Amino acid sequence: MKTLIISPVHKQPTQEWVEALKGKDVFIIDDSNGKIDIPFESHDYATQKKELGKLYGEFTMFHKDAACKIYGLWQAYKRGYDNAIVLDSDCVIPDDFIDTHEKALRTKAHGWTNPLESIGWFPRGYPYSERKKEVVANMGLWKNNLDINGKDRIGKDVPKKIDINGTYIAHNEIPLCGMNLAIKRDAIPALLFLPSYEWKWLDFKRYDDIFGGYIFEQIVKKMNGMITYGDPIVFHEDPVYPEQDAKEEEAMIFMEDTFYRAIDDLMAGIKGDTHKDIFAQFANRTDIFEGSAFEPMIKFIKFFKKLYEK
Repeated sequence: MKTLIISPVHKQPTQEWVEALKGKDVFIIDDSNGKIDIPFESHDYATQKKELGKLYGEFTMFHKDAACKIYGLWQAYKRGYDNAIVLDSDCVIPDDFIDTHEKALRTKAHGWTNPLESIGWFPRGYPYSERKKEVVANMGLWKNNLDINGKDRIGKDVPKKIDINGTYIAHNEIPLCGMNLAIKRDAIPALLFLPSYEWKWLDFKRYDDIFGGYIFEQIVKKMNGMITYGDPIVFHEDPVYPEQDAKEEEAMIFMEDTFYRAIDDLMAGIKGDTHKDIFAQFANRTDIFEGSAFEPMIKFIKFFKKLYEK
């Protein structure tokens, strides 16, 4: 298997982060535009413009934002990698990072919850069609600084690690964090990270992977695929500021239920043979967002569709 590690970098990462990645296939989206010194293939804005051509002007909406990850994923897709792993530039990887992600993506997952899973059997009535489904994405987790809502952390003693070992099946929706996420090539055209934006009094930040991930999950369901989570665990270096995060997450939390219902409605009745095709059909329906808090997303979603038509 060929796997590309993709990371958006806006400031100089630590030497520990760099050393852990040496010897691996790494692609950097340089969101500092040339201010970093890093020993991996790196695309600054000029290189992105050359690669994207006429689409570059619209892609600048994704600059200075975690959502610029879509450029690296697009490169992995174009270059024919079997898998891509999105990694934040403050997450130090363990030695078995790629092997663990690849192993998860090679497994078969069962769709329904299995009460006999611990002994390796299925109960009477468990559909045979639900016993072996393709895993298309694996979300690795974190230690040191866990990915938790800011408002939940304020004034609390937050644990530094979680008691988990192995890979687990997400039988229902899962908040899809983009800090440590592996995905198979065929599913890449469905994984959109949404840029920050303002709409009236709402300031949408820190929602890029969560809302984009929900769209992705609904497409994976339509393709009869599954998502797993657990290992590998990365060391999340950067400190967290609960009050600041809580402020930036207000819009996401305020609108989350409305957004999820809207996506469910838009996805209803869509059918397709590929993740790319289903996303394109979904994008064609998003004009219904006009006049709502989600209206700015229309241009992000339709740009993403065009990116994979290029």
